[in-house]
Amino acid sequence: MTFQLQHVKSGLFLTAHEEAAPHDPECRGLELEAGTSAACFKFMPRFKAQTEGSIVYYTQPITIESVKQRGMFIHTSQAVYHTLPDLHNPTLPKGLQFGKQFELNLSPQYSTLL
Repeated sequence: MTFQLQHVKSGLFLTAHEEAAPHDPECRGLELEAGTSAACFKFMPRFKAQTEGSIVYYTQPITIESVKQRGMFIHTSQAVYHTLPDLHNPTLPKGLQFGKQFELNLSPQYSTLL
């Protein structure tokens, strides 16, 4: 089963690119764009003991693989992309209140998502 990740506010979809990611050139870039076949992904089990299509429980880790670029997974770079200057700003969404932001890209090395 494939799916697209849509940014609610803009209506655009997370889309995989062949070009290098801006801040982690060993990885490929992801951008928000209109939906195309490059915006299709699939959930994959993190461990080989699970099979594609099996039930995934809340505490089980998963990976997200690009359908168009097989073997390339959504990945967060280890380098800090941006440090937020004002963490106590109540207008920031909770997801941005960690103080550091990391680039989201495609890589053969995956980030495990819980």
